[in-house]
This record gives sequence, structure tokens and C-alpha cells, in this order.
Amino acid sequence: MITKIHLRHFKCFETLDLPLGKLTLLTGHNATGKSSVIQSLLLLHQNIVSMNWGNELTLNGESVSLGSFGDVLDSRSGRKGFTIGVSSDQCRIDWTFETDDRSSLTAPLITVGDPEGWRVSRPERIGLLSAENDTSCPFHDAAFVLGERLGGILHVSTERIGPRETYSADTEAVSRLGARGEYTAWFLHRNGENPVSETLRRPDTPPSLLRQTEAWLAFFFPGAGFQVERIKDTNLVTLRFRTSAADSFHRPGNVGYGLSHILPVLVGGLGVSSGEMLIVENPEAHLHPEAQAEIGFFLAQVAAAGAQVVVESHSDHVLNGIRLAVKRGILASTDTLIHYFNSRDTNPQLVSPTIAPNGALDRWPPGFFDQIEKDLDQLASW
Repeated sequence: MITKIHLRHFKCFETLDLPLGKLTLLTGHNATGKSSVIQSLLLLHQNIVSMNWGNELTLNGESVSLGSFGDVLDSRSGRKGFTIGVSSDQCRIDWTFETDDRSSLTAPLITVGDPEGWRVSRPERIGLLSAENDTSCPFHDAAFVLGERLGGILHVSTERIGPRETYSADTEAVSRLGARGEYTAWFLHRNGENPVSETLRRPDTPPSLLRQTEAWLAFFFPGAGFQVERIKDTNLVTLRFRTSAADSFHRPGNVGYGLSHILPVLVGGLGVSSGEMLIVENPEAHLHPEAQAEIGFFLAQVAAAGAQVVVESHSDHVLNGIRLAVKRGILASTDTLIHYFNSRDTNPQLVSPTIAPNGALDRWPPGFFDQIEKDLDQLASW
């Protein structure tokens, strides 16, 4: 499991050491760094998936596109470089990148390794995370496992694609949903017969990913179902929905957006392997408040089943769904972390309320899901 993210002079952070649990909720005001944390992981992920073991980090790809080196660098620091690091229980690796060319679309690697132990200056390759590279590293085996965790990330972004007539196949060897969920239908077609974790299975339903996804969709939208079919002699698939068992299947554009937007989240939660990471941004998009709470509860169940889940959300209903999962004993409170991000001009920039076994939080900092109370106070004064 990835236990901590370390950032130095990266985007809006001068320094950040962020613990991760089995389930980690990132929340806070807009433009306070939540997405930057996720982007740091995705930068490493997309370079691993593309087998980029050279000495430069590609800043733009399918998983994340961040522009130039100057766009990624903390503009207040006055530095020429930034650091992204990750830790597991066995090791920590930091990559430091530096250049005078702020317009560069890649980030040249300056050092890699443990900042308090073994490291290499100006390496020819990013290394450490592949089986062949840097076998002289004393923690090479642990680094390789950490690389597998980063390479196996499933990511569902906020900007999920809307209804489409057809959906493309993913040409990569690894299974991905696509940052916008564009490969969700293909993921289902490709992995549909794989069994889902026993603890996530809906009752009276075959254990396959395809049938369990449909059963979970019907849990959120009673009577809903879908069909996935490959178009003969093409790398395209079609996806059709129905909203009642008595109805026929329709094009995605003829049903509510909620079905299209929740499907990648469900497929990711049911399809992620034990020990791998699922990142979901704004799972509440286009969902009724009741369904928002249920999706929070669902993601807690995914974490309890063995995956590592990182959720970015602005929904108090998602938060409460996670809290209910803790209270009901689905997920241990010690495995659940909540991080609230403030503007970097606010001290502290990060507040991390802790959750008790009964689902209660130890503190509610200003701005932390308190808007309803603020509005009700004003309405009561009328």
C-alpha cells in the first residue's frame, strides 16, 4: 500500500507529507491542492504505463496533462525544481526534477532514491521501479512492488464523458478505465467474466464483473440494466441502458446522466484488484443526495475488500456514507483518513479530522462541510 505522498515545490505546495489510508477522502475549497495531490500520483502512473524509464518525466499524457515545467513548479518558491515522493511500509522514493527551461514539456530527473539513505544523482534512467533497473539499490524489491502499485492505478476523473453512440477499445496491455471513463465499456467487455470480491457481491447474482456491475447499478437505480456489445470487425463497443426491467434498452443519451456517470465508479470499485489503488474524483456527480451517500458507503466497502481508495469530493453526503460504513464496522476507523485543504495563505494549509469507531469526527474546521448550518442559521433569523 502507498502510505504517504511527499511533495516539494509542486504546484501549490511548498512542502506536503500526506498520509494515505485504505480509504482517504480529500476535500476542501476549490483550488486548494486536492487535484494536485492526485496529479502527482498520475504523473508517475502514466510514465510507468508508457514504460518511460528514461531520465525525463513526461508531463502530458492520457492520464494527466499539466502543460510545461513552469506550470507544475510552485511559482512562489523561486526554485528551479520540484520533488514527488511516495512511501510504502518498506521504503520511500523521492524523484527530484529540475531545469532552467520553464517551457519544457518534460521534467529532467536530478536525483532519485531515499532522501535519508541510498540515492543516485543525475541518473540516466528514472529506474528503481522496473525489474531490470538499479538492482544495486538496497530496497530494489520493495521499490519494484511500489512501482506495481503506481502502475496499477485505476482512475476516474471529475470530467467523465457523457453518453456516446460507441466507445473505443483500450490498446494498452494493462486494464484502464481512462481518465474520463472512456474505456469503461471496453473494460466491462474485456474483464466481464472476472469474479468480483466476495465481500462486494450483491446477493442472488452471478459473481462476474458484468453481472455484479449491473446488480449494483440496479441498487442505485432500481430496475436499471445495461448491455455491452462489441461491433464486429472493429475496436468499438456499444453500451445501452434501460431504467426498468419492463423497458427495452436505449442509447445512453436517452437515459439520465446519472447512469453514465456512476458506471465508471462502480466498474472501478468492482474491477480494481486487491492491493491496487482506485482514485475517484467527485463520485457524486449527477447523483441524488441519497445516492451520493450510498456511493460513499460503496467506496468504503471497496476499501474494506482490499483495494486502496482515494476519493476527492465536495459532498457532505459522500462523507456521511463513509462515516456510516465506519460506524457499521465495514471499514476500521484507523483505516480511514480525511484531509481538508485550505488555501495556502491559510494556516494551517491542511487539517486532518480523525474519525472515531462510531463515525464521529473529532473536529469541524471552518469551511469543512458547514454550509448547511450557516444557511440554516440565516434562515432561522428570518
